[in-house]
Amino acid sequence: MTTPITGRSAAEIAASVRELIERGALRSGDALPSVRSLAEGLGVNRNTAVAAYGQLAQAGLVVTRGRGGTRVAGRS
Repeated sequence: MTTPITGRSAAEIAASVRELIERGALRSGDALPSVRSLAEGLGVNRNTAVAAYGQLAQAGLVVTRGRGGTRVAGRS
């Protein structure tokens, strides 16, 4: 996946994904990069990527399925 997720902190990464969703660059059901892949691509600690996805899940923007990956949540 070459979606331009950016950021160095969990909050910045979460804001980047939120913006991509709001712009329509990421749509309901789209898969996000794995935590490991995202962390490596951004040069951040894996825990930072986990925290970012956690923030997005708490906001209802993504659904995490463990080894099944993380996907953009459906709109309600």
